[in-house]
Amino acid sequence: MNGFGSGAVTRLRRHTGFLLRSLCGLVAFVLFVPSCSKNDGPSAEDAQRHPASAQTGEKRETHPVHWTEQLNLNMVQLHALLNKPLDIVQLDALLDKPVDISRSDWYGRGELYLTSPDDKEQRVLVTTGRQWFDLKRKGFFPYTTYDITMEAWFKASCEPLLYLKKATPPRISYLADFRLDADPLKNLPPSLGPIISGDTERDVEEGVAKGMTWADLFPETVVESATPTEIRLMGGDFLVVLSLIAWGDFNGDGLEDVLLFRSFHVTVGTLRYYEHVVLTRHNREGRLLVVPMDVYNEDSFLGGKRE
Repeated sequence: MNGFGSGAVTRLRRHTGFLLRSLCGLVAFVLFVPSCSKNDGPSAEDAQRHPASAQTGEKRETHPVHWTEQLNLNMVQLHALLNKPLDIVQLDALLDKPVDISRSDWYGRGELYLTSPDDKEQRVLVTTGRQWFDLKRKGFFPYTTYDITMEAWFKASCEPLLYLKKATPPRISYLADFRLDADPLKNLPPSLGPIISGDTERDVEEGVAKGMTWADLFPETVVESATPTEIRLMGGDFLVVLSLIAWGDFNGDGLEDVLLFRSFHVTVGTLRYYEHVVLTRHNREGRLLVVPMDVYNEDSFLGGKRE
């Protein structure tokens, strides 16, 4: 009797242990299944704030603001800024450093003079980025072709500081692998082409609305040279040079943008202009779009309100 009772107890303990383990497994399963059934995609709130992410189900990630070797500040050694976190105070301080344009002509004495909008005889020698911005706010302008060319050095050196001060890390990126040499005559916006008049601008806008590409609108264009960060596009009477400067969210919509520097010259005549352009893309297969921006009209311009 005692032996039989001992065996029964042993078997009872085994069955009890089995039942307890099964019960624990069942509880774990019940708790685990609901969590797995939840949608890992964007919530309804996310879908309202970030429609691109909601449509693709793409998880939002943080992409750092970064730049290329084409960022040529002409105020500091570039390697001092590469691969370092953005320091807004440092960027602002750079505006007080002289802009070196000594390499702008063969004689090493490049100088920029801006002319008063009220008196063409009043010309001011410009040396620093902050002085240049202040004069531009007051309406001073480059009067001669030489002045326009010299001012390009200030635009290339100083304007990126405003964009970088404004930039934030984007949550969504469709431009992480952007490069200028990737089928440029198909992919680059035709509005970056040789726009020499209002009529040309209207023709390009109408063509783009019909889905036309750079190659369609400017068939004479030849890619003279191209790298991932710079491209030279030649036509019968024009030269367009585009340089890739930086990646970041420059307009606060959460999407990654790219900052380009654009220079345009006619090969017959003296017409030329220089500007920074921001491009974006709203989905992976979408075309590149120009983002309208005017960093000069921000209340935070150079840390204070405009006059």
